[in-house]
Amino acid sequence: MAGKEFIFEKTVYLTDTNLFGNAYFASYFDWQGMAREEFFRQVMGDNNTFFQSGIKLVTIEASIRYRNEVTLFDEIAIKAKPDNVRMTTFDLVFTYLNRKSGQLVAEGKQKIGFVDSTNKVIPIPKEFK
Repeated sequence: MAGKEFIFEKTVYLTDTNLFGNAYFASYFDWQGMAREEFFRQVMGDNNTFFQSGIKLVTIEASIRYRNEVTLFDEIAIKAKPDNVRMTTFDLVFTYLNRKSGQLVAEGKQKIGFVDSTNKVIPIPKEFK
């Protein structure tokens, strides 16, 4: 898993913006979640069997550092790359880029872990490694 990179593309829509016309700060967390979920969907393929087993993905920490604003109809590429892989957790590092200008828009990170059906912390499942 470590070292691989995934790219999620997103267009900024009116629902993502605020009164001032730029993307609302909380939208970046929504996009980060979308990128994370699509990353896992691509990694897992048929994930119904996996999640029916009772294993849950949990976000332990999440952060975003804003660098430059985006506005309505900007197209952004969100790169997600696993890092700091441990026995029970790993970081998913996000880089947000404006697709037209190539400008760095934001950087984010999520610390991710897994729990079983009793909410007990478990090692990273082999399907993710």
